[in-house]
Amino acid sequence: MNYTLNHFDALSHYLDDGRLEIDNNRAERSIKPFVIGRKNWLFHGNDKGARAGATLYSFIETCKEHNVDVFAWLKFTLDNIQQADTVEKLEKLLPFNVKPEQLELPRSMPDLIFPETWANAAYLIK
Repeated sequence: MNYTLNHFDALSHYLDDGRLEIDNNRAERSIKPFVIGRKNWLFHGNDKGARAGATLYSFIETCKEHNVDVFAWLKFTLDNIQQADTVEKLEKLLPFNVKPEQLELPRSMPDLIFPETWANAAYLIK
């Protein structure tokens, strides 16, 4: 109760500005994947692995935040990163700088050949 009374002005600031949200559920939901996966991330191997993992997860969450298809962005970026020889070209590959039309082709999947029936695919199981 003492905390609430001491910080009442800050806690009630959202009443003065309609753009502010009453809670931080959006922020809580955005970090939920990290909370769920943190036990798996204990075993990145070393500092370099942990740094690489943190970078990858940061890109994935940035894609989600900007409504960018993660798979299409990752494929597009990996296909084009070898031409990015300047910082400006690298920045154009970031999820919030990529245009949706650039991601249409990378999202397409190759035609996969499936056996007509599983009985005909018995030779694959051997």
